[in-house]
Parts: sequence; C-alpha cells; structure tokens
Amino acid sequence: MKMESLSFDRVKPLEFNDGVVRGWDVCILPNGQIEFSYCYADYLEDRNNGVPYGTLSLVQKPINEFYNIAVEPIASCDDAIVAGEEIYLIAGVYNSGSKNISQLEINIFDNNDDIINTFSFEQDISSGEYVDLEIPFMMPDKICREDYRIQILPMDGDDFSLSDNETIFSLGYADLVISDIKEKRIESGRSIVVSIYNEGFETSTTTKIQLFKKSVNGELIGSFDVPSIDSGSTVEYDFTISEDDLNSEESGIYYLSILSDSTESDYGNNDEVITVFPDYSVTLMGGVGGSVSGSGVYANDSYAS
Repeated sequence: MKMESLSFDRVKPLEFNDGVVRGWDVCILPNGQIEFSYCYADYLEDRNNGVPYGTLSLVQKPINEFYNIAVEPIASCDDAIVAGEEIYLIAGVYNSGSKNISQLEINIFDNNDDIINTFSFEQDISSGEYVDLEIPFMMPDKICREDYRIQILPMDGDDFSLSDNETIFSLGYADLVISDIKEKRIESGRSIVVSIYNEGFETSTTTKIQLFKKSVNGELIGSFDVPSIDSGSTVEYDFTISEDDLNSEESGIYYLSILSDSTESDYGNNDEVITVFPDYSVTLMGGVGGSVSGSGVYANDSYAS
C-alpha cells in the first residue's frame, strides 16, 4: 500500500482567556474516573524575558464525570406468581460510570410499548459496584403471555449510553418441571416413574421426555412424545431399566431430559440426574462361639440376604 506524505502545522499550546496550558496528560483511575493533569500559568501584563506568561503550576483535577449503568438483560423473580398481587423483580445493575448513584428512575413498558408505571427508586451504587435491585411489580388481574420491558436510569443526570439500560421480565409462559421421580421393582428389572408438571400459565406443546444412560450424550434408554400439557396438569411416564443395565459394582447413572416446542419461563428445572442402585448379595459368617445371620431391605427397594 502506498503511503502518502503528510505534514502538520506547528503545535500550538492550549490557551484560556487569562492563561496558557502546557504539557497536559490524562489517566483513568480504577473506578473509571478520568484525571486531567497539566501545567498552567497566567498571562502577564508585561512580558518576562519575552515570555507572555508567568510561572507554570502543575494542576491535576477530575474531568468528564459521567453516569453510566449497565443492566442485566433478563429480570428474575423468586416470589409466587399470583394475579393481582405485588411481587419483586430482581435486576442486576452495574455502575460503570465515574459518578456514584443514589437514586434511579424506573419505567415499566408493556408489549405495546406503553408505560404502565414509572417511579423513583432509592439505591446507593458506587462507581464500579454491582447490585441486585428488588423492583416492586404489581401483577395484572389476569395473567397472560407478555414481555415487560423495564428501563433503569440514573435520576440525577443523563446516562452516557442508553443501549444497556433495559431488562425484560417474561410472564404467562409455560414452565415444565420434573415434579417427582419414583423407582419401582418389576420382574425384568426396575421401572422409573417420571412426573412432569406444567406450573406455568400456557399450554406446553410437543414435549419430548427422554432418559439417557450416564449423560445427555449417552445411550438413549427411552423416549416419549407428549402432544400437550395443560397449565396445572401432570403427566406420568414409565421408563424400564433391565437388570443387565445395572452393574453390581457401581450405581447406574441416568440423565432425564424434557424438551418442548413452547417457550418456557424457566429452563433450569428441565433435567435431572437419577441414580439407580443395583442389588447386592451379602454373605455373613460367624466365628467360634456363635453364629451370625441376617437379611434386610435397603434404599430404593434393594435387598440383601
């Protein structure tokens, strides 16, 4: 690539109306604050040896103080979801600006982008600090599928960048959960009875329930396709594990997974690791002067004799 020859005018010092700035520099402190250092001198009424300004003094001061907060994109909730009740949403907020924050402005929008609530929120967040806000949120009288957009802004000034000031709270979706797992003894081995409950607010469609050996990448033991699971409904399915699958020297490890075409509000309760213990044969022997014998039933219906 051909480089063109460039030329620049003579460097001129920064000047104020009543003085001159020479030799300036900047640095960023660990908290994000920008410090500006420079040498400054006042102009003289009469030049001193041809110089129009007096003695230079070193000055250091903060400049460009700004607000900037970043909000986690997804809000969560630990409270029970009940129509018409107040809950608290959890939103992670990081203060990446140079100014401390003591108060926030919170705006909540519905699916139509209309503001349904706006209020101030008292919260101290130092520069460089991360906090989890607990934001009050009034549930609608009728719960239906909706994504609420929550905007969080510093109250005392403009945010440096508004591209990361919002979080989303999703409501009214399906939520499949593995509610119960039971082990039964059958003639050919064991039966794993799995209960799947839809604790969400929307019907789940095309759900696949699968059991793998060891992990999700292991051998597929069994699979069921469920057309739909209504809100508040439970379905049960049995997976058969043969005695040949159970090793007498180690526990059988299985991985249960549920997948649905429906969007869910929580995917953290869609899998489970199951341990199935094999039967053990125990031989008891007595020494001189007595005898020992016994048998018993152990955890998960395993037995010894």
